Formats: sequence, C-alpha cells, structure tokens
Amino acid sequence: ANQTTLTPAELEEYFAFIGYDGPHTPTLDTLRGIVWAHITKVPFNNLDVLLRKTFHVHLPDVFEKIVRAGRGGYCFEQNGLLYSVLTTLGFTAKVCLARVLLHSAPGDPASPRTHACIILDIDGEQVLADVSFGGSLPTSPLHLILNEEQPTPHGPLYRFVPRQSGWYGLQGLQESGAWRDLYEFDLVPSLPCDWELHNWYTSTYPEGSLYNRLVVARVTRDGHRITLLNTTLRTRSPAGDVETREITSHEELAQVLRDHFHLELPAGARLAAPVFDAAPPGPAS
Repeated sequence: ANQTTLTPAELEEYFAFIGYDGPHTPTLDTLRGIVWAHITKVPFNNLDVLLRKTFHVHLPDVFEKIVRAGRGGYCFEQNGLLYSVLTTLGFTAKVCLARVLLHSAPGDPASPRTHACIILDIDGEQVLADVSFGGSLPTSPLHLILNEEQPTPHGPLYRFVPRQSGWYGLQGLQESGAWRDLYEFDLVPSLPCDWELHNWYTSTYPEGSLYNRLVVARVTRDGHRITLLNTTLRTRSPAGDVETREITSHEELAQVLRDHFHLELPAGARLAAPVFDAAPPGPAS
C-alpha cells in the first residue's frame, strides 16, 4: 500500500500516455514539461465519488485508473501519481495537505485538509507543482516565494501570501482584477496512509463539496480551460472569453463527458448527487 515509485516500464507507460518525450533529469524544465503534458491529458473529475464507488489512492490502483483506464481522477490520485513519477526520476519532493479556500469567506471556520499538492526542492529553491485543482490549477510549477506575482502558460497570475505561522496561501488573479484565495498549506510532509485517510473523508463525507456536486475540468493543448460544474459547461479561452452552456439530460451529460473530457460514464449509470436539481454552483476558477 505504501509503494511510491514506478518501475522503468511503468514510467515509460506514463510518459507515453501523457505524450511527454522530454528529458528525465530532475530539473525545473523537466518538471514544467511533465506538468503541462499531464494537465492537458488527464481530466480532473469526481465521477467515482458521485457513482458512490469505493476507491483507494494506493499507487497501483491510481496507475491502473489514470494511465491504463484513462479515467482521470482528483487531487489525491493525480498528485499522488505525479509525486511517484517525480521521486522515481530523482526529484526531491513531498506531498503537503492543504485546506481549500475557494468557497470560504473571511472569518469562516477552518475547513479540513481535502487537497494535496507537491512541494519540491530544485537547486535549493522550493517549488509547488499541482496537476489536480479543478478549473483553477496553475498550468506550470510556481516558485514558493511570498508576494511575488508569477505568470503561467495561457493562464492567470498566481502568488503566495503569508497565512498563520508557517503556512502559505495560494491566490489566483481573477478576470475582475481581484485576487482569489485558492488554498493554504504548510510544509509538513504527508505519507500515503495520510492520503488514504483524507481521500476517504473527501469521497464519503455527506456534507463534503465533492460528495454533492459534479466537478470536471481539463486544460486543452492550446490553453482553453473547460470546466463542468453540475450542469454548467464553461469554456474559457486564453484571451479570457467565456462560453457557457446548460446541460439538460443525463444523455447530454454523458455526451459532454465523452466529447470534452474523453470520459465514459458506465452504461446506464446515474450520478448519486442531484446534479440536475442542485443550486447553481459557485465559479470553478
């Protein structure tokens, strides 16, 4: 259950799946290339949660689901897999657990740690990599430097701000010009047994965000961000133009998942959450 590295054959299989043919040396350029190839191939989604399937985040299970079955996943799966890829290549990395702030207002009670991100030490500098944060993920690694605006390919600016003692907050710049809190984390490393516990909570807690609404997202190779929140399909171009469309049936939903995210719903499957009569969700990014 605690396997965290890939065999050479598995590593090649992963690179072939995401379409990465760059260097394998543990450098920032290598990391950038792998992150971009991964996020433009692997869709974020919580379909297994809404299908009420029990799933684990052990590396063999995640490798089978993401690479061999092409079903994508969410943060504990995708960032767990990327962590294994990076450590196999010789990167110095750790997985840190984060509190999501996307839907929190100042003064709200703290939320549990339902997100996982990767912190690396590259040439003495700390860098964050995250390939699985819905429609708001940074499309390239970010230097863990406070109060410095950092651009990303086809994407908005990001910055880290100081939070409570020893914690960092990640913010993204919105089209409105306002900075939005995304999540906060400290630098304490976590272990696969921690990911399993947090995955269990995130995927089964009845009042959890990902238990009650559908979230699917991907970035295209030309930089479009496509997100599906319950029944609202939203496409944002690199220039910031936004198109939205409402989905009105399970059949249309299955077609959208197939056409836009390359995901197949099992035949006859119905999602457990009330996707078609839920209140309109908040923005994805």
